[in-house]
Amino acid sequence: MTMNFKNAVFCAENAKIDMEIEHPIYGWIPFTADPNDVEQHGRDLYAAALASALPYVAPVYTPEQRRSMMPALSARQFWMAAANIDIDKDVIIDAIKAEMPDSVDRKMMIAELESGSFERLNPTIIDVMQLMEIPAEQVDDLWVWATGI
Repeated sequence: MTMNFKNAVFCAENAKIDMEIEHPIYGWIPFTADPNDVEQHGRDLYAAALASALPYVAPVYTPEQRRSMMPALSARQFWMAAANIDIDKDVIIDAIKAEMPDSVDRKMMIAELESGSFERLNPTIIDVMQLMEIPAEQVDDLWVWATGI
């Protein structure tokens, strides 16, 4: 049985081909063709698409999009990243107290530092990093580094 396909593009690892196939019941549906598929039609679709498949193009993300995809850090990871640039909780708390008037916001920001995990785009994290004059790109690099510890 021959199936029609369209929009064939190599997957990121270049071992498979993503495409749409014209299913006899469901119409156009997504399909990943594999040269080692256990089903003959999968191998046939791969062979048919091999010559016409477009190369994989990695998506380009804005810095904000990349930050939104960063995993949360545990408290241990977060504070180890801070220690890596010679900052500890007391330094941050002192800076918050010096820069913010005595208010509920100040108390909430300090309380947030006791969190068990930290999200990269948490407003408190953004405010603290700006307060400490740490560029967002440096925070990104530290964040990525900290995910590995």
